[in-house]
Amino acid sequence: MKKLTKFLLKIKIVPLLSLIIVLFSCSASQTSKDASIEINDISVAAAENRVPKENSSQVNLELNGIMNENNTNQDVEYSWFVEYLKLDIANDKGISFTSENNTTIGKLEKTSSNFFIEISSSNHLNALLSVYNEGYYRVTLQASKTDEIREKSVIIKIGDPALPHLFIKNNIPDVKESVKNDFKGRYYLKYNNNITKLDAGQIKDDWYDTNIEINPFLSFNIEILTHLIADENSKPQELKNDNLKYQINGEENIISINPIVLENIENGKLQISKNKDIVWKEGNFYISFLIWKEGDSSSDRFQHVERIINESNKNIFINLNNVYLAKIFTGSFGLKNENSSYFIYFGPEGTNMNELDPNNLRDIPSLPFGYLLGRLGENGNTFALGSSFSYSAKELEQILSF
Repeated sequence: MKKLTKFLLKIKIVPLLSLIIVLFSCSASQTSKDASIEINDISVAAAENRVPKENSSQVNLELNGIMNENNTNQDVEYSWFVEYLKLDIANDKGISFTSENNTTIGKLEKTSSNFFIEISSSNHLNALLSVYNEGYYRVTLQASKTDEIREKSVIIKIGDPALPHLFIKNNIPDVKESVKNDFKGRYYLKYNNNITKLDAGQIKDDWYDTNIEINPFLSFNIEILTHLIADENSKPQELKNDNLKYQINGEENIISINPIVLENIENGKLQISKNKDIVWKEGNFYISFLIWKEGDSSSDRFQHVERIINESNKNIFINLNNVYLAKIFTGSFGLKNENSSYFIYFGPEGTNMNELDPNNLRDIPSLPFGYLLGRLGENGNTFALGSSFSYSAKELEQILSF
């Protein structure tokens, strides 16, 4: 009886196990069929002796897209994109990799002045890329099916491409040739803890190459200093707004990018001074007084006075008597006013005085007159530099060097 019972149990269990195996196989097959596209990686390796070299800079690379195993038996279409990248900065203070020769690759081979790519006819996940010139190239694999598209990219650095230089310019209209030399003052540019002196005669009204190389793949910070002060360790520091102040009849205010405008002063004493707690290290802070008074002659009605604050001069005093209007420009960069003998001064964030450019002829009319502009390379995107510009790199794509 026991033998019969075991036999009956056995013949029932075997069909049950078979059914479980079949159901599991169908479930796994359905899961694989419905699996989302997943590109695990793009393998890039040097390809030796695959194709002849056309120049000494040519690099040949084998590309291989690595997919999730659930995608291997799916009906997936593969395409390749290759872009030559020109390093640049976007206007939103992010990094913009401007693409040249943006090439969409399907099943066909494609060429440009910078590269040639050939897709394997037997396996579209494999390709041979020949790059002719140094630079950065983005290689993107796109996998798509009827209801889904996925992409993965790597950036390839070929050789030792030159990094773009930082160019700077004041946000002012073009200056007439007759007054090209009428610039005065200096900025101090701080980058990677190094300080570079930039004289006004260098910057003028056109783009100036600082010769500072910047790699947009790395985080960086640029500061434009008006003057240098020293801390307790005698290290150069920037001159901050609260280091300078002005008083008129005892009322104290902080120097800002706005010109000081005073009206209807019968008997006043204006004082501009630097913070007594700081040690001034280097640089001149210019002050230009434009004063209109009641008077019988034009010389009585308008007066111009210029003063300087630096490591030697701590305080400036000027009496304002019977003045119905006074405009006071302060800063470390000066431009001689057209058809006049006086200078207009401002800092890297310019001056909010629209009458200096009534026709809005400056590069970016939405920014103040004299606001410092920047760009990477001679033809890069213009961005607002001002007194500082910061970027934190985000490692979104792998960079491979060959």
